[in-house]
Amino acid sequence: MSHVHLALPQAALAGGFRGCSGRLVDFCQRGDFAIGALPEDGGLFTFEGSRALGFGEDGGSFSLAPETPVLTGAAATLAPPDAVKEVVCPAGANQFVTLLSALMPSPNFAYALRVEGHFERVRTTAQFGPEAPACPVRTWENVRGMLLGFYFPSWLESMAWAGCRFHFLSEDRAVGGRLVDCETVRSVVALRHLTECRVGIPGTADFQLADFHGERG
Repeated sequence: MSHVHLALPQAALAGGFRGCSGRLVDFCQRGDFAIGALPEDGGLFTFEGSRALGFGEDGGSFSLAPETPVLTGAAATLAPPDAVKEVVCPAGANQFVTLLSALMPSPNFAYALRVEGHFERVRTTAQFGPEAPACPVRTWENVRGMLLGFYFPSWLESMAWAGCRFHFLSEDRAVGGRLVDCETVRSVVALRHLTECRVGIPGTADFQLADFHGERG
């Protein structure tokens, strides 16, 4: 059985929560990779290969301390993948997502994904999702690296984002961020079907004091 661990319900983000939901060191023990965001617009994080990295607005990476607070994110174990396939996708993100969708047995399931290879062009941002403030978009060309991410079906939208979300990480781990667009020359996709979704209910002071009913009167 494979599962995904979510640090925070998506509904809490929609309700305006931007505080600490836990520690990075605890969250990253939930799988062999993770992607997410830090509190109070502190940027992104990616965990892979026993190392947690943050990304600034310039796309540069930096190491994160184990005690770094986490706002939200998803963690899972990809190994062993259920499917591995070599793909070429020169036409941008929309075709890329369509290609990935063809590898999924059903759009009603959740999946962990890793895409490794040579990218002709990658565009990234330090913005985790549409609910975050706008950040500059950076472009990297002719670069080797990987995309780490998840797909969640729309019926899980109160718990997680709907659709695909990826973080890019260059092979030398020097640059990265949330994927905006990409063109791959040749890459290998690894996919794992996630059969269980575990959602954390934070025990932090920030969450304890959050007001999710203030606008309801």
